[in-house]
Amino acid sequence: MVRSDDPGARPSDPPRHSTELPDKCWANIVDLQLDKLPRLDPAKLGDEKVPAPDQTENRQTREIFAAKAASDRASDAHAGVDQAEPG
Repeated sequence: MVRSDDPGARPSDPPRHSTELPDKCWANIVDLQLDKLPRLDPAKLGDEKVPAPDQTENRQTREIFAAKAASDRASDAHAGVDQAEPG
């Protein structure tokens, strides 16, 4: 079995799972035609990292949360959605 991260893999080798899968596993039954996907060259992707978004303070008070929850429940009731409270 050739793994997709195997340095000895040929360009024509389709990606493979890193572990053996049971015969009736969906990944063995469904043909995703992975061999038809273009092969990615990680070196061409670069190593640039996406910057993390700025952290903002959560300004939602208990009162705002309660009002929104009440509004959602009213909207759900109007739409015929029955919602059970956790607990």
